[in-house]
Amino acid sequence: MSRSRVTEGVLDALQEVLGAGIGLDAATRLVDLPQFDSVVLVEVVEAVERRFDCVFDVELLVPETFETVETLAAAVETLSAPAGDAAR
Repeated sequence: MSRSRVTEGVLDALQEVLGAGIGLDAATRLVDLPQFDSVVLVEVVEAVERRFDCVFDVELLVPETFETVETLAAAVETLSAPAGDAAR
């Protein structure tokens, strides 16, 4: 799957958790969003795992992974998707 498709899927997952009214793009710094706390982080991980049918490796659950939309998309690219290579 291309990086742009992964980024789109990550953006969709973030919109699902944060709400459609939040303006996000690949360069958005997630750590700077006031609503991005530990509870939201868990919800984002769950939404991304559902969307991509994958499981986050423990090694990826570090602040650097969630710095921006793009760093999160790069992490998702490293995950294996058991049900195929397409986002839902």
